[in-house]
Amino acid sequence: MSRSIRTFLAIFIMVAVLPGACPSLAASPAADELIALAKSGGKPVIADFGLGFCMQCRKQAVILKEIREAYGDKVILRMVNVSKERALTSRYEVELIPTLVFFDAKCKKLAENTEEAAQRLGIAYRMENVTEITKIIAFGVMSTPALAVDGAVKVSGKIPTSEEIERILASA
Repeated sequence: MSRSIRTFLAIFIMVAVLPGACPSLAASPAADELIALAKSGGKPVIADFGLGFCMQCRKQAVILKEIREAYGDKVILRMVNVSKERALTSRYEVELIPTLVFFDAKCKKLAENTEEAAQRLGIAYRMENVTEITKIIAFGVMSTPALAVDGAVKVSGKIPTSEEIERILASA
């Protein structure tokens, strides 16, 4: 029997809905530059969707500056100007600004651990990496990375070891 395994690759979305927040700007879908940035940089990415000049965006900029000072090069901060980068804005369904979207550099590790566990058990499987926010939410995943086996979420909010995944697959 072949198993369907899904790994969810975005961390989570936190919408900063502050009083007087600016309206959204719609756009068309885009390729996933931000997840690629997290994977290639090997660090978490914080994407700050905004305009930079509205009051709420400026307040959030102060917080992001503190994050930069506290974490230095351990995190990648990426400003996304919603009026100029409409494809990314649409891709992440940003409706209010400022909005922060977090991406985990360790998502690749979840896929590697899952592949190791499935191979050790000798089971046939099809792995799907889910990166679209609407699909992640449809599974009820509120914190990623997450792992679903045969349509049921088994782990959310952490990266299980290959041994933990092996136990999950063996009992599923």
